[in-house]
This record gives sequence, C-alpha cells and structure tokens, in this order.
Amino acid sequence: MLVFLTIFAVILSSAVSRDSQQYGWLRFQILWLVRISINTGVNEMGKTTQNHNGGCFCGAVRYTLTGPPDWSSHCHCRSCQKAVGAAFTTWVGVKSENFKVTKGRITKCVWPGVERGFCGQCGTSLTYVAEEGWPGQVSILAPTLDDPEIASPGAHVYVEDQQPWVKLDDGLPVHQQFP
Repeated sequence: MLVFLTIFAVILSSAVSRDSQQYGWLRFQILWLVRISINTGVNEMGKTTQNHNGGCFCGAVRYTLTGPPDWSSHCHCRSCQKAVGAAFTTWVGVKSENFKVTKGRITKCVWPGVERGFCGQCGTSLTYVAEEGWPGQVSILAPTLDDPEIASPGAHVYVEDQQPWVKLDDGLPVHQQFP
C-alpha cells in the first residue's frame, strides 16, 4: 500500500504542474499519509503497522514486536548484571500482546515474582517478565533486536548497584532504584 501511495503521489506531482487547483489538495493528502506511514508506522486508521524483529545469537529463537516500544531504559541492578554478564542492560518494554515468539521456544528461569527468558541452545538472554511489578508487560533486551536503534532509553535505573568503573555522562536521568 505504501509503495502504491508513493507512486500515486509522484504521478500527481507531474499533474500538479498542469492543473494545481484540481490535484493539489489530493496530492497533499496522499503525501501526508505516506509521510505518516513512514515516520510513525501508523496507518490512517491509527493502528500500528510496523513490526520489529529480533532473536538470539544462534537464530533458534526469533520474535516480533508489534509497534514501537512503550519505554526503554538502562538497568544497573545486580540481578541484570549477573543474568547477562554485563555492567548494565538496556531494555525495551512492550505490552504482552505486542510480543510474539515466531520461531523456537524461549526457555525460562523462574524466581518468585520474576521470569527471565533465554535461548536454550546458545544462552542469549532475551526477556524479563515481572507480573507483580509490571503486569501485562514484557521487557526485551534491546541488543537482541535486529534494529536495536529503535530503543531510546529514557533513564538509568538501579544505579545504587552501578559498577564503580562505569561512568555515566549521557545526560539521562539517574535513579537509585526504579522510579
């Protein structure tokens, strides 16, 4: 549909030079719809159409997020440090219904109130679910996205556990725990 609208807008552009009164407004509307679709992934009905794919290192697990993430942040808690083996993690969060495993199966480690998901073959950490604290949400490790640039972290959280050799100077808000 987007390709059709783009081609149609280009054809109308040539018509505008012949009769701008007749086609100008229609051309404007078509270009507006194309721009909205490209920039936001939202169609004219307001439904999110853009999917974001990701998966583990070996490719055994693949997933799709429908629409943009609801939030993103850097977490410095000891639980994330140990689970991932890094000084901090970067998460994106989505509603559970917007996350779907499309290939393979996520293996889960469950502790009281927390479920961490990973690939059972290569060990890549993938998800975090805490139904008590964040009902209906799935957190996905941003680097496992095919296009991790969709993550736009808004803060550093649990910096009370930040490693002393990590220096934060990105200007993001810093929270000792989760705000």
